[in-house]
Formats: sequence, C-alpha cells, structure tokens
Amino acid sequence: MRTDSNRNGQFWRCPREKVVFLDFDGVLHKGTSETFVKLPLFEDFLRQHSCVSVVISSSWRNANQRYLERLFSDDIVDRLAGTTMPEGLLPRRDQEIDCWVRVHRVTDFIALDDDASLFCPTWPKLFLTDGGKGLVPDDISALHNWAQRSSGLGRC
Repeated sequence: MRTDSNRNGQFWRCPREKVVFLDFDGVLHKGTSETFVKLPLFEDFLRQHSCVSVVISSSWRNANQRYLERLFSDDIVDRLAGTTMPEGLLPRRDQEIDCWVRVHRVTDFIALDDDASLFCPTWPKLFLTDGGKGLVPDDISALHNWAQRSSGLGRC
C-alpha cells in the first residue's frame, strides 16, 4: 500500500503500531563497511513482529528511495514507512525523530543507532549498538522485549 505524501520521500507508507528508527552504519554492518551483513538478523526480527515499521534515520536516508528499498528483502520493503527529514535541517537526530513522530502521530518507537553524540544525552528512546560490531543477538533480544510490550493495541 503506497501512501507517498510528499515529493521528498520522507513518508512512503503508513506506519504500523510500533516504529524502529534505523541507522545503518554501526547497526546493519560494522562501522562504515557497507556490507549489510547484519541486515538478515534485523529482517528476521521484523518477520517475527508484524506490528513494527521502519523509518530510516541513517545518513543513508538522503539516497534515492528505490535504492534504499532494494537493500531490503521483498517481504520487508512494505515495512519501510519512510525517512526522517534530510540531514542538517535540525541539529540532532533525536529532534528529527521527534518531528517525524509528532507529524505521523506515532506513540511507540525506538531509535536503533550506534552514535550517542547525535542524540540529547537524556533522550529516552535511544537503543545503542556497538558500532564496531553492529547488531548482535543480545540487541535483537532487547528489541524483541520492546516489540512485545503492550502499547494499548495488543502485543505483536
């Protein structure tokens, strides 16, 4: 179901009950290796939680929408709800995410990132990965716990 609402590609599809704001470097691969070796682990998590959408908050969000979609498996592409605003419009990533959340009325979300310096130190929605490793099984376990918490609409 396509719901393009602006020409910048910031909003592609309606978000589901829960949203993961996803960084790529240091999360889907080690550092800036661009290998995406951790993407299958993240996609397996998504397959187990149908209520979770993804919004790309990575600096990769500036890439072409079709290119970004091709990075993901066919059965996951419809889970991509869009990107945060283009880099540099707001000073911190948490502000970009908060703006997206307000505009799209999302109530349950988490930011999956490896760089705490991009966020206010007291921002409560940040889930940090070790950028030198990318996603590891313990991170996925924590994401499962988050996704299974009830948000008033039931568990997913």
